[in-house]
Amino acid sequence: MLPPVLAGYREKGVLRRLRTTPVGPVRVLAAQLIVMLLTAAVAVAALLLVARFAFGVVLPRQMAGFLLTTLLAALALMAVGLLVTAAAPGGRAANALGAVVFYPLVFLGGLFLPIPTMPAMLQRISQATPMGAAVTAMQDATNGHWPHWLALVTLLAWAAGAAVAAARLFRWE
Repeated sequence: MLPPVLAGYREKGVLRRLRTTPVGPVRVLAAQLIVMLLTAAVAVAALLLVARFAFGVVLPRQMAGFLLTTLLAALALMAVGLLVTAAAPGGRAANALGAVVFYPLVFLGGLFLPIPTMPAMLQRISQATPMGAAVTAMQDATNGHWPHWLALVTLLAWAAGAAVAAARLFRWE
């Protein structure tokens, strides 16, 4: 959701006009990110509650590790979304580029084909992606183990690296 919204703001001149107000574009971007992070938190909570009460699925046994992983995964994916926004010239291009980035990440996260059934090389590549690291860490937490440090570091690296790259490339106009 992030790339087409922010690129659309830039394309329509909203960010440029916000520069002249006391609010400023940085606060608008921060508010947009906070709203999306809260939306993701509500979605995860709803998913866990429905899974537990409607289908009898056991909640993650290492809840602190699960919540930390969820937060890091959300930050990493939002940073990637900001990078897509920074690279795209407009809203439509951001939507298309976002899909081109998102679907391979979903595949490598094991959501189309479970990671253990992937060839060994693809499994290693998967672990280096934000979705692959998030899925692995969430599975660890669900099984009662603290998420592996490498998965958490991978998520942090994606969050920081993509955010820095997005900040360097981002254009307000």
